[in-house]
Amino acid sequence: MIRIIDQVHTRQAVVSSLAHRLAPHFSEALLRRRTRRSLARARQIIDGIIADVTARGAEFDRVEIETVSKCNNTCEFCPVNRLVDPRPALRMTDQLFDRIIGMLSERRVNGGLALFSNNEPLLDSRIENLAARARRALPDAYHYLYTNGILLSVERFQKLMPSLHHLTINNYANDGRLLPSVRSVYEYAKTYMESANVDIFVRRKDELLTTRAGTAPNRGPITPLDVSCFLPFSQLIIRPDGKISQCCEDAVGRATLGDLSIQTLSEAWNSPERTALQVRILRGRADDPICRSCDTLDLDSRE
Repeated sequence: MIRIIDQVHTRQAVVSSLAHRLAPHFSEALLRRRTRRSLARARQIIDGIIADVTARGAEFDRVEIETVSKCNNTCEFCPVNRLVDPRPALRMTDQLFDRIIGMLSERRVNGGLALFSNNEPLLDSRIENLAARARRALPDAYHYLYTNGILLSVERFQKLMPSLHHLTINNYANDGRLLPSVRSVYEYAKTYMESANVDIFVRRKDELLTTRAGTAPNRGPITPLDVSCFLPFSQLIIRPDGKISQCCEDAVGRATLGDLSIQTLSEAWNSPERTALQVRILRGRADDPICRSCDTLDLDSRE
């Protein structure tokens, strides 16, 4: 099933965009009030998830692997859009990729696995092949991918889909139109691949989203939220050089919790850096230099 979800013309999107353009401080206030209203619900859900994970001695249930480090879009909310990205251009070697996938396979990982994080995966010309290798090695995992669709084509779509359970295309266009590349894939899938599990989100480049741990170009500073976070207990975010970021909100890799180019999976996941982070985040977000600027609650898939 392929679906188009139009987020450009919703009332919330229009009001948010206008408010930000006309009065950015007013828009910030609206976002903060919305977050505060969610905190009571968030505390209960987050504390419950952490308690359950801790009681079961569970490890990560979501793995994101960046095989390249860059993006090719210019979204105003993103700290790694191609106009402002401070990261060096990196490309994961095939040897490191196979090492990581091999360790995940030995662990029989059965949670979510994505070959992207804070990057555009189709910038990697190998991505179709890498996705196929990951699917073969990890048959019990849930394989998914996000792309902005700029480099998508029918041919690449055909090669990718057998390796994926789900594809999300974020079509960024303030006028609400599908990019030509996305339109061609949509028309093809409607006709020839009705069973393909694809969502196309039509979105604005000037959206107001989370602070991205204080690095979002179109958001201001916030007061630390009085709530914990389950991401340090559930996410494994791997950069192209094998180093492990704090979480998906640590877009530029300010923190490093391990290094899978030299460590085993167990050593990296149970590193002193992660253990210390988990202790800090249980007290709230104010004690961590990255978390104190973060307003991500990430509850949608956990309720």
